[in-house]
Amino acid sequence: MNFPLYVIMSLLGLPESDFPRMLTLTQELFGGDDEEYKRGTTLEEQLQFLLDFFAYFNALTAARREHPTEDLASAIANARIDGEPLSDVDTASYYVIIATAGHDTTKDAISGGLLALIEHAGELTRVRQNPELLRCRASAQQHLAFGYGVHFCLGAALARMEMNSLFSGLLPRLDAIELAGEPEPSATTFVGGLKHLPIRYSLK
Repeated sequence: MNFPLYVIMSLLGLPESDFPRMLTLTQELFGGDDEEYKRGTTLEEQLQFLLDFFAYFNALTAARREHPTEDLASAIANARIDGEPLSDVDTASYYVIIATAGHDTTKDAISGGLLALIEHAGELTRVRQNPELLRCRASAQQHLAFGYGVHFCLGAALARMEMNSLFSGLLPRLDAIELAGEPEPSATTFVGGLKHLPIRYSLK
């Protein structure tokens, strides 16, 4: 599910050739306990991805400060607080947060939602007949998935837009869908979600 990755990387203004690299670094960050995703076996090897992240974004910051463009990366690189530019660590940290949480959590929400619809065929039928149910479940306004107060998710509106766009575009065209294997979650105590969701489907 690379749709959220393409959206957030495009907003940042990163070249498409770098998208796979960002995906791998994100998987290493969030899947440090997962045998499929973690880098190496020693702590030093596993922390190397953080150095790679910061090296990439430090270079991006320098480039956007020298030649600003009309993208989110330039806005971060040239941001100021009380007239002073952000430190290199703060700037890179903003990039890492946006580049990782900006797509991985949305991907997990989409794949988790799709699995729920596959496992509950009645709900899939209801949603296909009444697409507005995608946005109006009984507890939709009570959950804390996007945080609360000052910790409310920066990208909540974008995540909702992406999920609504995908499901509202997919479900009316969907003829049949079923599991083609066992769903597999990431082994993590950090950001959890499905890493494999094998499916078979046909479109109308």
